[in-house]
Amino acid sequence: MTAARKKIQTAVIKLLTEKSIDQLKVTQICKLAGINRSTFYANYEDIYEMVDQLRQDIIDQYQEKIKEDRQKSFLNFLLEMANNPETYRLFFNLGLDQQLSVDKNFSEWMTYPANSSKLDKVFVRNAVRAVIKAWIDDGYQESPEEIFKLIYQKLQLLGMKISK
Repeated sequence: MTAARKKIQTAVIKLLTEKSIDQLKVTQICKLAGINRSTFYANYEDIYEMVDQLRQDIIDQYQEKIKEDRQKSFLNFLLEMANNPETYRLFFNLGLDQQLSVDKNFSEWMTYPANSSKLDKVFVRNAVRAVIKAWIDDGYQESPEEIFKLIYQKLQLLGMKISK
């Protein structure tokens, strides 16, 4: 990635913590990135192409990280999120968790009771995602260990197990 693209992405990530994609303006991005409009347009056709590229970069980073961490625990995943708050805030705010196979990754960490239906699994995965998104939206007020304990305890009530 070129230095200009990195500056643009960094600026957009910062702006997306405060604004929606529809509220972004090239002028704001350029000012925050410290570049000229011509530099922006030399790299991207418009904001939407830029955001699409950012989405793809985040997806690629996430998939690579999951490949590396496949044998690690759910707690390690939460620790990774806490150590990279901007990336994961953007990941969830852009709805990328819904587009990716987060379900598959959760399934590797969770053990469902033998009589669990498909809808049981959907319910649990979406509940876990909602807790994680609320944790991110609240600015990671609780530690990863506290979030893990909360999820662990709730899943136990449902007869489930999650890898530590």
